[in-house]
Amino acid sequence: GGAYKFRERGLRLGGQLRYSGSFRQDSGVYVGDVDSYALLDLNIGYDLPFERDLRLTLDVANALDNSHREFAGAPEIGRLSFLQLGASF
Repeated sequence: GGAYKFRERGLRLGGQLRYSGSFRQDSGVYVGDVDSYALLDLNIGYDLPFERDLRLTLDVANALDNSHREFAGAPEIGRLSFLQLGASF
């Protein structure tokens, strides 16, 4: 993963590639094979100009919407996006 900050514009861009190899799971009633998967996470942050230390951030986990399971017996997971307004004091 990596990130870059454009200081003069108050903008941050970042991304991360996550990979998990396939594995056999045997945990109580949750028994089975979990397939390998690779995911791309992206984020962007912007320092709002009208208030000091106020930031708007958008995070997109699994940006390419690669449906996958991370645990035997669990439902498939797709893209997850969330917007955050944060302040630091």
